[in-house]
Amino acid sequence: MPGLNRHWLWITLGITAATAAGVCYPSGAILSGAAGAFLFLAGVLLSRWFSVVLPHWAGYPFILRSESVMLLAAGMLAGTLAVFLRLHPPEEDPLFTWTREHPECAGTLQGTISWVLTMPEQPPRNMVLRDVIFRPDQSDQAIRGRYCTVHCRPAKFPLYRGQRVEMPVILSGRISAVNQGVYSYEIWCRDRGIHVAAESRVPPKLHPDQAAGIITLLDRARIWHAETLHRCIPSRLWPWVAALWFGDRRLLDQGTITAFSRTGTAHVLAVSGLHVGLLYLSVASLLGPLRHRRIIRTGLLLAVVIGYALMAGARGSTIRAAGMVAIFLIYDFFRREPDSITCLSLAGCVQLLAAPWLVRDPGFQMSYVCVAALMVFGDLFSEKLRWMPRPFGGVLAATGSVQLLLIPLVGWHFGLVSLAGITANLIAVPLLTVILWLLLFTAALAAVLPELATLFAYAAIPPVWLMESAAELFSRIPGSFLYAGRPSLVSLCCWFAGAMLLAAAPRGIRRRKTALSAGLLLLILAVPLWPLRSHPVGLEVLDTGHADALLLVSPEGETVLVDGGNLQGRRNDGRDIVVPVLSARGITRLDAVIATHADSDHLGGLFSVVNTLPVRKVYVPCPDSFNGKLADQFLAECARLRIPVARIAYPDQIPFSGGTIQVCHPDRNDKQLFSKDNDRSLVLRVSWNSRATALLAGDIEASAEQYLSRRDIRSVLLKAPHHGSNTSSSLPFLRLVSPAGIVISTARENRLPAVGQQARDRLESLGVPVWRTDLDGGLHFSPDSLGFRVFSGREYWRVPLRPVHMTVCANRINAGE
Repeated sequence: MPGLNRHWLWITLGITAATAAGVCYPSGAILSGAAGAFLFLAGVLLSRWFSVVLPHWAGYPFILRSESVMLLAAGMLAGTLAVFLRLHPPEEDPLFTWTREHPECAGTLQGTISWVLTMPEQPPRNMVLRDVIFRPDQSDQAIRGRYCTVHCRPAKFPLYRGQRVEMPVILSGRISAVNQGVYSYEIWCRDRGIHVAAESRVPPKLHPDQAAGIITLLDRARIWHAETLHRCIPSRLWPWVAALWFGDRRLLDQGTITAFSRTGTAHVLAVSGLHVGLLYLSVASLLGPLRHRRIIRTGLLLAVVIGYALMAGARGSTIRAAGMVAIFLIYDFFRREPDSITCLSLAGCVQLLAAPWLVRDPGFQMSYVCVAALMVFGDLFSEKLRWMPRPFGGVLAATGSVQLLLIPLVGWHFGLVSLAGITANLIAVPLLTVILWLLLFTAALAAVLPELATLFAYAAIPPVWLMESAAELFSRIPGSFLYAGRPSLVSLCCWFAGAMLLAAAPRGIRRRKTALSAGLLLLILAVPLWPLRSHPVGLEVLDTGHADALLLVSPEGETVLVDGGNLQGRRNDGRDIVVPVLSARGITRLDAVIATHADSDHLGGLFSVVNTLPVRKVYVPCPDSFNGKLADQFLAECARLRIPVARIAYPDQIPFSGGTIQVCHPDRNDKQLFSKDNDRSLVLRVSWNSRATALLAGDIEASAEQYLSRRDIRSVLLKAPHHGSNTSSSLPFLRLVSPAGIVISTARENRLPAVGQQARDRLESLGVPVWRTDLDGGLHFSPDSLGFRVFSGREYWRVPLRPVHMTVCANRINAGE
């Protein structure tokens, strides 16, 4: 391909390989540095050999020359250096070490605001502090740290980056849920050196006599701009302006966001390179008469692009796009024709060297894949569609190019394939262009002519309504989207190899036909190979905080989900945790869903599950144990989706091929025995073989535990009842179960400890390993002939939270031990 002769492209490839190795693997940076040094030496030797043996080696393709090898090696060495200088593992942060040794420690936290999002009528509850100092209560010790993410009560005054704040907090090493193979907010934070979380029940206090820095002044300007714009925007339009202009989607309805996600148009709701590109093209066309006055034109374009990126919150995606546009403009200013591949490579070099962790960020990956797809396939699609009207053909070519490389990447990260993506984008992208034009005029006039600005704002209502209606319409069409699960590595290789063959088809008639045929064949072959992956057999306890969600996979591959996490306010564990985990495991349908009882922290997430994945059957307790408003809503949703529902109680069994699921509690006539709903939740005994058994105790408390003493509930593994509450896990019950290992699904929430102290003492008195999702992340128990092998999510991501002297060394549970 002609584009392979770009020097900066090879340097960027080297940096990408080195940063990916260094970020994803503990010893990756050392290995990539050694590989870079070896390649550089090989390139030097190759250059001398070519000059002697093949004096005309310059005629060979660039990919075969020693120059490309040396550039690749230089990039790998630069990327390795960036990893060593910019990545800060948890052990380098003294505050993290303190927090791990003193979990849930209370004290006073002081720090400088590094990130905060303040919007009109939306005071911030979350922020990131840098250069923090923590002073524990009843101690004069001061522990310093790099960063800390804070959740607090909203302040009564605006907060800006660069301000110094102080507040009483409780520290935690757990930032968010962590599950194997699923990129989460905590991993996002840890990549950036944020290893500690804090919770405060009071607003932050500002330190007096602070000098306003440049960052603070920029934030003040952004807030002033937002408040000025807010006064000119109709209330019903403001949530869309906040999302499309400032990148804040908190005010949008979750159903709307879901509709855009399912139609492959979610990128229009997040300020990204698309928005920057559309604004750049719009303003560039307006400044067409100034094309001969380069200084004025370049200055105005830079001001608009960089100003918009800063006003939108200086997010990574907008800064990346603004940086690439700036490189284009600099090339153009010096009368050099901008080369898109070189500009993209330069932008990638700068971004990865400054922030090597971006290589693992889904937003970064998709941004660059979209631009690369336009460069590689844009002309090819445009040539094939030149018979169409130019604007329509251009948009269709661009959308098709992006979708070709974006489909497998979106499938890998989200498990979603939007079959209506091309058609929906043909509507959404032109409408977004119109909306951004109108908002640009509104923003420019808001401070000087607010009445005229309001007219432009009202003019944006029809295109916003059309875009929203189109997304909702396409999302309701049967077959417009499907959750195909994460593609297999074989499918990914076939897909990208086929795409590259299509792009690199040589000009010769015969060879071109061969390359095109091979590319199409590989793309077609990637489809049946997409689900080519086996589900991990066993029990997986998902990290959903103080909630329950458990995945059972039988020896013959049947999948059963027990509970689905919480649904409360904007929190939706089913959508944000359970479905992504199922997708990562390659699970695209469920043989059964079991709701142990009707509490929101068990039943709430199942609404998203049954609305997302095909479910063969739903099991709920008998009517006396499963009632209330939430239960009625769930049963109505199952009826709407035509999912059969079965009421179960002791001694029923649930089909589980190759194993058994036995209902141990409650009886059908237990209502008069228990006054609490928790005591009527389902208790299941699951068996994969005679030595791999698990008791899933739901939320039962002491009364139900005593009632269960009449039954055989001995199990190798116990899922502790009621999240480790003091009202559960009584000693007689624990001795009756006689587990060889215990797992607790919990996290500290609402000022309650993750595990009650009395329950902790009783559990530890058994002398068996105790795993906790707040400390170990999601846990997978894989059955074998001796019991279970144990794999934890935090071991997978290499962020253990247990102190060294408390680390559970056992990685298996043996029956009878």
